[in-house]
Amino acid sequence: MNKGWASKLIDGNIQTYKQFTHHNYDKIIIIERMVLQSLALLEI
Repeated sequence: MNKGWASKLIDGNIQTYKQFTHHNYDKIIIIERMVLQSLALLEI
């Protein structure tokens, strides 16, 4: 796995996360899972 690509994926997820308001709990949970999955890719 390309760590540079995974880092960009994480950065994109974090930027998307910041765009959501506190009313979108379901979307935030999904993005948190995406970030965790991206972090897992870095461990490969």
